[in-house]
Parts: sequence; C-alpha cells; structure tokens
Amino acid sequence: MKKKLFGMFGAFCLVFMLASCSKNDASEETISSLKAENEKLKSGESTQESEVQESESSEDLYFNYLNEEVRLSNGEKETAMIKITQASTNQSVFPEHMINLDNYDTNKMVAVTIEYTNVAIPSPFLVLASYFQAFGKDGKALVQVDQQNGQDAVTEGRTGVTQLFWELPVNGNDFNQMEIDFVIDKKIATFILDVSH
Repeated sequence: MKKKLFGMFGAFCLVFMLASCSKNDASEETISSLKAENEKLKSGESTQESEVQESESSEDLYFNYLNEEVRLSNGEKETAMIKITQASTNQSVFPEHMINLDNYDTNKMVAVTIEYTNVAIPSPFLVLASYFQAFGKDGKALVQVDQQNGQDAVTEGRTGVTQLFWELPVNGNDFNQMEIDFVIDKKIATFILDVSH
C-alpha cells in the first residue's frame, strides 16, 4: 500500500514538475516577446513620425484620398490633423470676389477645401498655402493662385476651414483628377483627389 501511495505521489510530482517547466518556458517566451515589443516602442518605431518616414522611403507610398485625415505628431503625441474635403471646378464653390475680378478666370481653376484641427499645439494653428503643391494627373505642377479663403488660426481642440486655388491648363470641366503634396520642410503626405464639377 505504501509503495502504491508513494508511486501515485511520485507520478503526481512528476506531472506537476513537467507542468511547471512548460509553464516557465511559456512565461519565458512571453517575457522575451514583451521585451522585444518594449524595445520597439522605446526606439520609436510605432510613432506617426517614423511611419511617415518609412512610407516615404519605401517604393509603395501611402496615399490619402478625399476626407482622409493626416495626423501630425511631434514625435511624442499627436499635435494636429488635416484633411481635404473637396476639390471642385464648380463655379458655386469659388468666392464671389474671385468670380467678379478680371484678374482670375475661375472657369480654368480648381478650388480645394481643407479642414485643419489643432489637437495639442499651444499657439493657434493655421495651415498655410505654401504647405501645398498641386499636380495634374500627368505629374505637371499647377500654378497656385495668390488667394486663400479662410485664414483663421485655431486654438487647441478647434477646427478651421480654408480654401486654396490653382490655375488649370484646361477648362475646369475637362479636369478630373489631381494630386496634392502636403509639405512642411519635407513631404508628409500625398492626396489623390477626384475633382467634382
């Protein structure tokens, strides 16, 4: 009877030790995995800034489309957002003063509406016309008109809207797609936009 009891106890101990060993191996794998993930976070691989840099250096650039937000970061936290909400040659989207002036032929122009949000910049934030470079689908640069409709700098938590304009090589009704690069010191994003009429 003692042998049988000791044998069952020994078998129980052996099962317990094997379970403990496999549990320790799994724990060690989990710890190694967490350490590796922690190192990635420390090196900044998950920040928006490095993701932008990686996408710029790769062959497959990430493109943004109408109403897609581009989130800006200072490397530690999100600071601002922008999105393009409209690209149109329809005359109703142009400010009245531009239509009435002889200096502009709005029939051969495109108007682009941009929304910008100050997420966490202490001073008021405004996107400038100089941040944007536009191109036709053939890759040729478009000439930006010296007008910006809506130039309100917004405080933290607020959103503003501005409108920029570019001259076209063709009549507005024949212009269907464009690309806009968002550039502050370096290219941050490229928008591919269908143009409405």
